[in-house]
Amino acid sequence: MRRWIIGLLMVIVMSGCLAQTNVWGDVSGVWDISGSPYIVHDTIRVATGDTLVITPGVDVIFLGHYRLFVDSAAVLKALGTVTDSIRFLPSDTGEWSPGWHGIRFYYASDACSLSYCEMAYGHAHGLTWEDSCGGAVWVYASTVTLNNCLLRDCGANGSGGGIYLQEASGVISQCDITLCESDGYGGGIYTFHFSGIIEECNLEHCRSLGRGGGLFSSRGGEFTGCIIRNNEASIGGGISISGGSDGSGTFDSNIIDSNVATEDGGGVCLWGEVVFTNNTVSNNVTEGDGGGIWMATCAEVFSFNFIRNNCADNGGGIYREDHFSGGSIVSNTISNNIASGFGGGIDARGNIHILNNYIGNNVASNGGGISAFWDLNYRTIGDNIISDNEATEYGGGMYISNNADVLRNRINNNSASNGAGIYCGGCARISNNVVVENNGGGLYFTGEDPVVVNNTIVANNGDGLYIEGIRKGMINTILYDNSGFEINATSDCSLAIVYSLFDSMDINIGGSSVVMIGPGNISADPLFEDTLFHLAEGSPCINSGAEMFYFPTISDEIWADTFDFEGGHRPVRAWDIGADEYDTSTGITEIPQRPITFSLSAHPNPFNSAVNISAPAGAEVEVFDLNGRKISTLRPSGTSLEKGGQNDSPLHKGGQGGSYVWQPDESVGSGVYLVRATMGEETATKRVVYLK
Repeated sequence: MRRWIIGLLMVIVMSGCLAQTNVWGDVSGVWDISGSPYIVHDTIRVATGDTLVITPGVDVIFLGHYRLFVDSAAVLKALGTVTDSIRFLPSDTGEWSPGWHGIRFYYASDACSLSYCEMAYGHAHGLTWEDSCGGAVWVYASTVTLNNCLLRDCGANGSGGGIYLQEASGVISQCDITLCESDGYGGGIYTFHFSGIIEECNLEHCRSLGRGGGLFSSRGGEFTGCIIRNNEASIGGGISISGGSDGSGTFDSNIIDSNVATEDGGGVCLWGEVVFTNNTVSNNVTEGDGGGIWMATCAEVFSFNFIRNNCADNGGGIYREDHFSGGSIVSNTISNNIASGFGGGIDARGNIHILNNYIGNNVASNGGGISAFWDLNYRTIGDNIISDNEATEYGGGMYISNNADVLRNRINNNSASNGAGIYCGGCARISNNVVVENNGGGLYFTGEDPVVVNNTIVANNGDGLYIEGIRKGMINTILYDNSGFEINATSDCSLAIVYSLFDSMDINIGGSSVVMIGPGNISADPLFEDTLFHLAEGSPCINSGAEMFYFPTISDEIWADTFDFEGGHRPVRAWDIGADEYDTSTGITEIPQRPITFSLSAHPNPFNSAVNISAPAGAEVEVFDLNGRKISTLRPSGTSLEKGGQNDSPLHKGGQGGSYVWQPDESVGSGVYLVRATMGEETATKRVVYLK
């Protein structure tokens, strides 16, 4: 009996061993588990117009470096399940094995799809790009769907260690791509002119000798909800993105974490016109510049991202390189980044606006929060909160070399050896900033001709204003309770001060410097209402400023802005001194008297073509730039502008019931604008961001 049982078991085992199917050449039909494993003896092809369906539980084993080729208009469906996947593997997985040559779609049918498939040890190598790219999956001019697939231990001596997509479309969803490598670009995935979607995929532990350890994308594609972690490349340790005028990619709500670049862009290399929003870029490292993100040219939209805990030589959070193109970094949180050189949070070496960001707890040698080197055009650093940053040398909050307008920022609790709030080697206009409680002084000026208007520089540990150089004018500014000199003028400088609050006995004048005390200055306690440094009722700064003053030292007029540091309109009555314009209508006692329906909203915001504005019916709606110049007066539909009127050139549209549309024309540049609605004594203001 025992001998019979042993014999029966041998028959069963041998029967299992014989349950295989040998395949080569053209294949089609259905491969099911009854014929598994399918042993591939040579390259196999789903011929033009044919269909191959692979069912759950099937193993496809390649005996050599052979490929599965899906020809024009052919269909491949490999549809596993969560409990019974389909596997594509080589017979030899040893260190020196050539692996198999992947699945290759060439003008294939749009019906091709793979789900719950495992593809391992695929290797693309050869003398042509067709042979050397796409270790596991290569797609050209085809639409392919992949979902819930695992691609691991694959490689290419070209680009796309795991997946290569060119002139392709489709959806890649909830796939894991891990331990893949390429000698070119895109250790995990490479895309070029891809018009599909990659969503909720994990790209981890991939490597590229070129760009994009996890992902390289050029000109197109939508990427959302992916986790790109622990990858490595020369440039763009996590991802490298290249946009172009013929197609831009969209990257939204991805996590790019713990990646490494040996050259630049620890997390991201961003090049060209792409939309980059709502992403988290964290814990990335580079030996070069741009710990979180390295940019050349600018994203079409770069907003609402979290950039934190990254490390680099320059630009711990973001490094921006390009002296010609524009763009804006808008409404991001940039925190806890480190740079050994310049720009712990942002190092901007090109022409770019930095608007409405929170920049905090970053560290660098110079420019703990921001360093900026602008050569050609004046750019704006505006409406940011810059706090708790540190520079071991100059510019705890920001270090500016030249050509910048610094407007309506709150700069507090930063530290530096010099210029803890702002170090400026050539700022054009410093206006409506609150520079308070910094350790190492408030403002440190070394360049020529800055315009200093309506700032509040208070309670800094060090000099309130340190200046060296020539020809400077200051109007409507508060300097108070700074531990050093309120004004420290050294090294042959010339400064004229009018309509400002400071202690005239707390000025140090060194060398051949000249400080001219003009009209309208006062020495008193400015009387702040709160820790946000709003003016209190009875403040001597109220109604004590000036709209304009002619400064002979710079042979020019300096005008006050028509908005304060929070976007409030100036003047309420007469011009105030300091960053805040006192307005009792914004006090708590006034709120119950304000009609509850009086409000202003704008969407989308930021916008790149037109913004929809909702305001109370009958309100006058106007658009201003940050210097208070009126850009447009918007009117509801059914009304017309008088010919030759103020707003003849921009296109103004409106709907009934308080609905308006502002669509700027070509003469209006990218930036932050203020929309103001007025009806009787009531006003409401809304900031909008226009990104061309």
